[in-house]
Amino acid sequence: MIDTTQGMAQPERARFLKERFLSRRPSICLEGALAKTRAFRETEGEALIVRRAKGFRRHCETKTIAIDPRELIVGHPGCRSRSAVICPELSNTWLCREFDRMPVRDQDPYDVTEEQKRLYREEIYPYWVGKTLRERWNGQAPKDLLELIAVGGVIDNDIKIECAPGET
Repeated sequence: MIDTTQGMAQPERARFLKERFLSRRPSICLEGALAKTRAFRETEGEALIVRRAKGFRRHCETKTIAIDPRELIVGHPGCRSRSAVICPELSNTWLCREFDRMPVRDQDPYDVTEEQKRLYREEIYPYWVGKTLRERWNGQAPKDLLELIAVGGVIDNDIKIECAPGET
C-alpha cells in the first residue's frame, strides 16, 4: 500500500518511524507539571474539580505541540516523542531522588537538564509537598495495609499511584 500523503510505501514509513523512535533517547517533560503547579497555586480555595480543569486548560495553552514527520496519528503527550510526562500531583518525592541518576542508570535512562532539575526542585516539588495523591492515600490507609502493599510486599500498587496514565 502506498501512503499517498508522504509518497512512500507503508513498510518504508513504518521502518522510518521505528528507527526514529529507537534512535531518540527518552527525556522528561515538565510542561504539564509546571502548568498544573502554577494553576493550582493561583486557585487555592476553589473546588478541586475546577482547579484540575484550570490546570488542564493552562497545560493546553502552554504545551509544545510535537508532530513528527510521517506520523498518521500525530502528537505526543509530552513536549517531544519519547518524553515522560511528570505528574507531581500523584507522587512527588521519587523524582527528586532519581534526577541525578536518571541519565546514567542501567534501566530506563532518561535525559534531564540542569534547568529541569532546578525548576522541579525550586518551584514544582515544594508546592506539592503534603498534597499528592500518594501522601493523601498513605495518610488514610491503616498501617498494616501500608506494610502489606509496600514495594516488594504482597501487593505492589506503586505503578497505579506514581505513574501518569500514559506511562501505565
